[in-house]
Amino acid sequence: MVNEKKKIATVVVLGDIGRSPRMSYHVSSLLEHEFYVNIVGYLDSTPINEIINNSEVNIEKLRPVPETSLSPVFTYVWKTFWMFITLSCSLFKCVVLRKSHILICQNPPGVPALLVCYFMCLFGRTRFIIDFHNYTYSILSLKNEPETFFVKMAKFIETSIGRLSDINFCVSNAMKEDLEKRFNIKATVLYDRPFVNFKPTTIQEKHELFLKLGEKYSGLIVDKKTTLFTETVEENIIRLKLDRPALLVSSTSWTPDEDFGILLTALEKYEQKANIFTGYPNLVCIITGKGPLKAKYENIIMKKDFQKVQIILPWLEIDDYPKILGSADLGVCLHYSSSGLDLPMKVVDMFGCGLAVCAIDYQCLNELVRDKETGYVFKDEDDLAELLLDHFHNYPKTSEVNQTIEKNLKKFQELNWHKNWNEIAWPLIKT
Repeated sequence: MVNEKKKIATVVVLGDIGRSPRMSYHVSSLLEHEFYVNIVGYLDSTPINEIINNSEVNIEKLRPVPETSLSPVFTYVWKTFWMFITLSCSLFKCVVLRKSHILICQNPPGVPALLVCYFMCLFGRTRFIIDFHNYTYSILSLKNEPETFFVKMAKFIETSIGRLSDINFCVSNAMKEDLEKRFNIKATVLYDRPFVNFKPTTIQEKHELFLKLGEKYSGLIVDKKTTLFTETVEENIIRLKLDRPALLVSSTSWTPDEDFGILLTALEKYEQKANIFTGYPNLVCIITGKGPLKAKYENIIMKKDFQKVQIILPWLEIDDYPKILGSADLGVCLHYSSSGLDLPMKVVDMFGCGLAVCAIDYQCLNELVRDKETGYVFKDEDDLAELLLDHFHNYPKTSEVNQTIEKNLKKFQELNWHKNWNEIAWPLIKT
């Protein structure tokens, strides 16, 4: 039941709420400022606790698009029409009938979300806010020619509506400049920052996590008190094993903008050298996430004959994901922006957990990852293989570069999501 004294906000994802962390964090920050929040989207996975267990949040679940056997063109038209109708019905209820004060819409996907949100805000006299994570048209261009009708339509809609909104946020300074220079859209940079649950993992938490994962994934536990990485030396005293393997972690949506062939090739090159020379530990590589290309890469991995490398592809519970990041020795990010203007949130999560990251280079990555200062930057599989070999040589000893990165990441962790949101977003929203 909505408290009539509270202001009401509506947050629109038009995607899986559980896999939309930035929009979920908007909800959490709005709750801190005593808003009642409607969040509109699909419920394919469990949202964060601040959403799922809060009486001040209404999850407006969208009905999935019914499957069809139509051609790709007609399937796209049908999908857009279905989302237009279902989103319009949900937003009429949340924005117009419940009289939302503000609406924050994620872009992408911008079609038909931006169009529906804009007109519902007109009807409801609601302030309309767009949060630009990337461009819809640039993502569509990955599978279609830039001059096709759907790409041009998406570009027209998101750039036209972007000029009509009350407030725009974006994820990088490069995107802010691009929006203003090319489309005359003014936006405020709201960098992603670690949420409160992304923090270093304790030895006890690592031990419990590996015991838990070992029940499902073979080779991670030795016995009830010993894992591949940790051991119990006395009652309730846990320590890291000196002869443990190194732990490499990566997360992905298994989509075309991340080429995991690069990581697999780099791991092959690591194994070749580690089998010949001493000083290189065994590697356990954990790759988390769901997505359309996962089955393809599972088949490729099954055919590999690794001896020094073990690859595990778990789907982690929402509370376990930060813990695995905080347990790892190195992270890998293969996100390659379709626009070259967004920054990978998974790197922010890793930084929050104190994890150094190897990230593939692109146009604006240096706004987040500075080579040998907050992480490592690579261009291809050869670069990544060399980074892995350098980083893990004589493991678990660490180099001066690693110590510099660790020091800089501690500074990064001082400004979390809520502090940053209160400094940047709240002054604009509250006026």
